[in-house]
Amino acid sequence: MGLRRGLGKLWKRLWFRVLAIVAVVVLAFVALFAVAYLVADYRATRELEQEMEKVRESGAPLTLDDLMDEWYVTDASGKRRLRTPDSENAALVYQQAFDLLEAEVNEEEFALIRDLLQTDDPSEWPEEDAARLKSILEKTSGALELAQQASEMAQCQFELEFWKGFEMLLPHYNGLRRVHGLFLAQALLGLRQGRSKEALESCRIALRVSSAVRHEPTLMAVMFRHGFLIVAQKVVHLAATALPPAVEKCKDLLAEVQQQEIDLRRHLQVALEGERAFGLFLYAQLLKGSRVLADLIGMMVTVTPTGFEEGPEHEPFASRLFRSRVGRPVVRRDAAEYLRHMQEVVDVSSQSLPKALKEARIVECQFQPLRNLPVVYIPHYVSLILTSGIQFDKCLGNLAVAIGRCRVTEVGLALEIYKAREGDYPESLEALVPEFFSVLPDDPFTGAPLKYQRDSAELLVYSVGPNGKDEGGADGPTPNEREDELKDDMTWRVRRRR
Repeated sequence: MGLRRGLGKLWKRLWFRVLAIVAVVVLAFVALFAVAYLVADYRATRELEQEMEKVRESGAPLTLDDLMDEWYVTDASGKRRLRTPDSENAALVYQQAFDLLEAEVNEEEFALIRDLLQTDDPSEWPEEDAARLKSILEKTSGALELAQQASEMAQCQFELEFWKGFEMLLPHYNGLRRVHGLFLAQALLGLRQGRSKEALESCRIALRVSSAVRHEPTLMAVMFRHGFLIVAQKVVHLAATALPPAVEKCKDLLAEVQQQEIDLRRHLQVALEGERAFGLFLYAQLLKGSRVLADLIGMMVTVTPTGFEEGPEHEPFASRLFRSRVGRPVVRRDAAEYLRHMQEVVDVSSQSLPKALKEARIVECQFQPLRNLPVVYIPHYVSLILTSGIQFDKCLGNLAVAIGRCRVTEVGLALEIYKAREGDYPESLEALVPEFFSVLPDDPFTGAPLKYQRDSAELLVYSVGPNGKDEGGADGPTPNEREDELKDDMTWRVRRRR
């Protein structure tokens, strides 16, 4: 009994000692983790603050509050209102036009307009469709008059709910799309009826409509303008070449296209700075414990071979980790990395286009290996999502396409004006300097002059397009051609009348 009792006391003492050792080890581990966490959080905070200070020193907007300060002013009563006075704001006049169109035109009629804009020759329209379009334009004349008035105003600011972050809605885009389509349809109907002057003027107004969003600091606005220009360029070409052009209207249209080109470069830089502010807003919300990242992932749609695949319904593990207190140092370091990346993107966007296109591919290649890793790769999870949405190389490529189309159109319009005055096209584009251009526009994809061919059969001006290959002005597929070999020269082609 005494031995057993002694062994029991010994066991209890050993057990307590083991527990004490384990407790000390656990406490030491917790203390070490806490110190490591505090050090990591301090360093991450300092790193993020340094990157934020660099942006502030550049004078660019950093946060959504900065964007709101540029877009809105707060009066003495604390109410927020747009910086542009109502009497000078084209957005209010556009909204009146949108409201009229909503009441006067149904979806079937807008669908007819979209179909007619897809045709290459308005003279081939069925008489019934042309009559319906004429009827639509007659009943919408009041709305189009308001839209024209708005397009000539210097300032345009629509209400933008920056405080909603990535959930901000842009309802005015649908109204602008409809107005733009109506003016282009009006131009085509004018061509069909032999009214060159009215057709060219309608094209100019359509381009002005696309400028309504030129100050909006979002990539969506830039993409919106690109789409407008692609559609408008085809109609401008028809309006300037199908009939003997009205020279003065051609000059006005040329000046408008040149202004569009200037605005596009500036708009992309403004939009990238705005996207950076939206991205930083997401990081700020994560640090507050918000589910904003999960909501953003849930809104994403992935294209699959079988259709569209929506984002996950349940919150991913990385999102739960990032919005927890444990993940804050990682979030801050990732935010600093995101700011560095976006500053590099903004800097590249200001370079000449051929150089910027090369630099953009290098910038995107830095992130591409990370995008191929599993989604559980934590350190750059948020920045990977945000930069995947931006896809800077494609963004800049789309800008180059839009500017390439602008430059080809500028030269084409100048040639039509020259021919109307001199009786024929010049032997070389140098004849357009200095009357139309101080320096001839170059190809945004190569930096070399635009290609120019002139013979008895046709006139051709073209850019080599995104693939950088001179394909002799070929701008579409040929028989038995693979999809990845499609020719993409951007052209202004005029068949000689016999």
